[in-house]
Amino acid sequence: ERPLVPVGTTLVKAHRLFFRLAKDLAPFFYEVPRAFGAYDQLLRKLGVCDSPKPEDYAASLVELKQEMGDAKLNANELNSAIEVINLVGENSNSHSPMRRSVFAPNSKGVLVSTDKLLQNDCPWMVQGGRVDLSLVHLSHPKLSKDLCEQLHI
Repeated sequence: ERPLVPVGTTLVKAHRLFFRLAKDLAPFFYEVPRAFGAYDQLLRKLGVCDSPKPEDYAASLVELKQEMGDAKLNANELNSAIEVINLVGENSNSHSPMRRSVFAPNSKGVLVSTDKLLQNDCPWMVQGGRVDLSLVHLSHPKLSKDLCEQLHI
């Protein structure tokens, strides 16, 4: 089992804790509190890194999918997941092998493998009832067209 580090009122797995974060990504990632500055070496031995890599972003979405299953994300989880999936798109190249294991929210707010997601680029077909939404997963409307293209959705 992985070590836990207290951050505020939350116990955080060391692999989800970083010395520097560009933005607030809770509940996926947390920044080491300044009060822990003297324990730099100990935290590194526990697995804390300087900043997240694209693989860390993708792995956090896989973990969330394992925890949530086919349940709908709440509003905070959904917004954080969209932030993280944007970072995956920005920080990975088009030939990245991790792209196969990335999850993103569908139109219902459920995490789905990007291999199974479709972009709703013909909304008139959906609105006209020409697409059976029980058979396809459309990407969440908050995922931009550019991001969908980066993720091959």
